[in-house]
Parts: sequence; structure tokens; C-alpha cells
Amino acid sequence: MDLMANIIELNIEGVWSQQYIGDLQGRLPNLQRLRITKPIYKGKPSEDFGNSFVDKTSMKILDLSGNSDMQILPASISKASSLQLLVLDGCNGLESVGGLPSSLESFSFNGHGPASQWTQTVALPPEQFRPSTIEDFKMDIRVSEISLAGCTQLKNLFLCWLPNLVELDLSGIAIKIFDL
Repeated sequence: MDLMANIIELNIEGVWSQQYIGDLQGRLPNLQRLRITKPIYKGKPSEDFGNSFVDKTSMKILDLSGNSDMQILPASISKASSLQLLVLDGCNGLESVGGLPSSLESFSFNGHGPASQWTQTVALPPEQFRPSTIEDFKMDIRVSEISLAGCTQLKNLFLCWLPNLVELDLSGIAIKIFDL
């Protein structure tokens, strides 16, 4: 990663996200689009996991779809001051989501799992690519709290199949599309 300082887009599929997210601190300063999806390997989070996004002020897209074993989002995600799209589809190990940057324009959390395709733009995955059923019926979808408070730029919100969701904080948002 040290040799890729000027890279603006990184797509990784099939590896464990928390290890790579932790390795981002101090690296890839120009990164704008990061997708770490559908991991197949598990492991221990790196020590820098919580500070991963401290220096990611130009990141616009963060897609962590399918990271079902991830239990927390890095606390430093609020430092990604240009983040416009956050996709957590299939991140069913998360218990709560919050502390997101005010620049966020689109947010997606589909408990059914990740979309089959994605676009290069800052837009939610189209409906035809979203799963509508869960293949593994034993899946434990844990999220009980989502706070989008202070996301003053939020325009698009997609939430689906979150049976344990008891608190949804939408205070201070300027939402245009709210799809449940």
C-alpha cells in the first residue's frame, strides 16, 4: 500500500476488512472510493482499526458490504469529512451505527445482504441489484441503533430487514428519499 500513494479507488473482495481498514492509517492519502466487500477470512482487528479514517478527508465512498463479522465501525469514520456514501449492506454483526460525518448524502443498510453490483457514482445500489431474501436463515442481524443525527446533507436512506432495530435517530437531516 505504501507504493500506491496516488491511488483514488481501491476495491477489495474476499478478504477480511478490519485488517485492511486498520492498515489504512497514514496511507493512501488521496483515496476517494474504498470498497472492502464479502470477506471470506476472519481474523483479529489491527490495533489501528479505530483510527483508520483520521486522515481520509477526501474519501467520498465507503462500501463495507457483506462484512457480517464486523462488530463496530471505526470511531474515526467521523473524520472522513468528504464521505458522501456509506454502504453497510450485510454488516449484520454491527450492534449500532453512529458518529457519521455531516457530509454523508446516502446511507444504505440492508440486512438481506450486499448488492450484487455497484456503480462508480455516489449513489445507492439500484433496486434490481439488491437482495430481497436472506439465503442463510440462521443469520443473526444484531443492529439495534442507528444514529444519523447531524448528517445535514443526507438525501437518500435505504434500510431493509433490520428486525432488532429499536432506535433510529434522524434528527437534523435533510432527507429527500427514505426507503424502508
